[in-house]
Amino acid sequence: MLSLILVLAAGQTSAARGPVAVVIDSKRPGSDAFASKVNTRVHSGLVNLGLDSPLDNDEAVKKLKTAGYSDPRNCQAAVPCVARLAKLLGPKGVVVGVDVAKIGKSLAIHLEAVSADGESLAVADLSGTTDGWLGELAAPIDAFAKQVGDKVLGSSSSGSDLKQPQAQNDKPANSNDKPVATNDAFIPPPPPPPSPEPEKKSRIVPISLGIGALVCFVASGVTLGMGMSNKATFENSKVPGLINTSSLTRDQAMGFASTGNAEFTVSLITVIVGALLAAGSAALFMF
Repeated sequence: MLSLILVLAAGQTSAARGPVAVVIDSKRPGSDAFASKVNTRVHSGLVNLGLDSPLDNDEAVKKLKTAGYSDPRNCQAAVPCVARLAKLLGPKGVVVGVDVAKIGKSLAIHLEAVSADGESLAVADLSGTTDGWLGELAAPIDAFAKQVGDKVLGSSSSGSDLKQPQAQNDKPANSNDKPVATNDAFIPPPPPPPSPEPEKKSRIVPISLGIGALVCFVASGVTLGMGMSNKATFENSKVPGLINTSSLTRDQAMGFASTGNAEFTVSLITVIVGALLAAGSAALFMF
């Protein structure tokens, strides 16, 4: 009888946690590819530690679907939900949740191993760049995997970590006892607002002012030339040696004089307007 008790006790103390599954337990925009790679890295770390065939994400999803739960990502990294996933794997099941958020060119990574009884066995919150996260975070990810491995493998040598076989009144896997996401999920910080792009200056106004200035200068030159022509005609009509005597009639002389003065005035005004337009165009181009 004593030997039978010792055999039973040895069998009890050798019962380790398991099975172990590594799953992506959240949906974050733009992070699917990174979450898959981090999941693979964590799974490889557990395999290298000698864990007995830990399930990767694809294997775990298939097994959980047969147990009645469609997608572990619906947990959004909530611990109670992940614990229910572990319970669907078995009374001593352990699920390692991988939650990755992409924020610009940075990654926020939350890793947490949860047992079927709701105990958090290991937690790691890491951050790295999208280009170099594997080199930057290889050591801390491996350290997290080792912590999980120690918890899982170490339970075989400690009776305190073991639970007595549960009664057969547990609800079946396809009952209403399904994982439900709660509000204690890991929520990454919001991405920084994008830097405003410098406003492109419109060149339409200064170009228009420059064209207007050119037109004014041309008009000023034309009217100045016409005024000079009329003045020359008036001056050439004067009879040498006689004061106020012209070969033109009085009305013709007054007409040339009046027209010349008007053309000089228009020329002066247009050259002033042209100068103002040119100054405004240059100022807008500079500033």
